[in-house]
Amino acid sequence: DNNEYTLKNVTMNIKENTLTKSGATIIIADNNKVKYTYEEYYKLEKRIDHIWYELKPSGDVLFNEMGYLVDDNNELEMNIDWSKTYGNLTSGKYRIIKKIYDGEYKYFSVEFDL
Repeated sequence: DNNEYTLKNVTMNIKENTLTKSGATIIIADNNKVKYTYEEYYKLEKRIDHIWYELKPSGDVLFNEMGYLVDDNNELEMNIDWSKTYGNLTSGKYRIIKKIYDGEYKYFSVEFDL
């Protein structure tokens, strides 16, 4: 689907000089009074002809069930290695989608170009 995934007072960016074909480091900034808990879960989508398509994992996708919190600077850094899940990415426009649970699942994303 082509939702714009945004979460109030939360931003996600790719840390400078960490983006490769096999992964990236993301920085989540949470400026809410009550901070969300973040999971390892993510999915990747690729944009083709203005439409977002979810990438199909190459095998079973397993994420730790651990919850992560932002630090004293309201930031959380997470290293994502998608090579085991999706392989190395080819050139194109992508987005990483993450979710939080707040009584319901809410999604947010960051776009990047390779």
